[in-house]
Amino acid sequence: MEANMGIVRLWPALLAVLIPGIVILYLLKQKVKNQKISALNLWREAYENIQASTPWEKFRNNILMYLQIAALILLIIALMSPYITGGNSEYSNVLIIIDNSASMSGLYSEDASKLDIAKKQAADYISANDGVRYTVMSAGSTPALIVSGSEDKGRVIDAIDSIEATDASGSLDSGISMAQSATAAWDSYKVLAFTDSSANMQDMNCEVIDLSVHGENAAIQNLSHTVSEDGTVKVMARVDNYGKKQLNTDVNLYVGSKLYDIQNVTAEPGSSSVVYFKNIPRGRFNSALAGNTPYLMAELNSKDMLAGDNTVYNILNGENDNKILLVTEKNTFLEKAL
Repeated sequence: MEANMGIVRLWPALLAVLIPGIVILYLLKQKVKNQKISALNLWREAYENIQASTPWEKFRNNILMYLQIAALILLIIALMSPYITGGNSEYSNVLIIIDNSASMSGLYSEDASKLDIAKKQAADYISANDGVRYTVMSAGSTPALIVSGSEDKGRVIDAIDSIEATDASGSLDSGISMAQSATAAWDSYKVLAFTDSSANMQDMNCEVIDLSVHGENAAIQNLSHTVSEDGTVKVMARVDNYGKKQLNTDVNLYVGSKLYDIQNVTAEPGSSSVVYFKNIPRGRFNSALAGNTPYLMAELNSKDMLAGDNTVYNILNGENDNKILLVTEKNTFLEKAL
């Protein structure tokens, strides 16, 4: 099988625009060179010879420029992280662990999430390696075994493609015990782990593919309401800024599916701010309770790396007593709890 070559990231290629800049700097650089002339009447001929030289002749013996260009090209290649895969794998078993916690739904590039990149790189590895039994796990808040010991590449890739990000926090640590149990029975194996957080894979033969990226992110951590004595409803939300820049955005409040209020919020990096919305009249609140959408929803009116934490719901409950039908034998403790 022919070898395949790939790269982890493309953005370092943009640094290639610096190469013409280096060349231009050396073109503009003036060199003063003393030249002895045997007779004064020959200076004009020597001057004309110098003027006739093309600018490119400055590069003939300019080793420093070539070294700088070569160093820049090597830096670009290193930052792009190229890799080559192909042929039969040296391992008979490969365990692929994909972190599908909420943070993996964050953006890795403009049009792909970190989970998208993890699934693509895992699929590329599988396509390039034959003679392997693949086992696939997802690891977030709760680990899950997706495929066990399959040599059917199509089935394994389809299973990986079906992995979706959860709304819960988590990391690869949740799946270490399951991974150790799987690899304990294998003589020859490799573990490929895709994550955006740190991972302690114990003493397993593991390669961790780090998909962490740094960027701006804010989250609505809490949305709550209180009902006053006169029946009006006060609503507040807490917004956290996890980015490195000051947050300045609007927060929208929906009563049911209808927009009710918009408030501006600012928060310094690493800090929180509380947003107080306009009070909801008693009639509007009771109407929402009686309708098909008895909830409040708050959302940030801006885009960031992780969209999943930009929206939060608060379910509205009426003050009516709820009735429970208990069908059981005599259970004093349960009756008191109810």
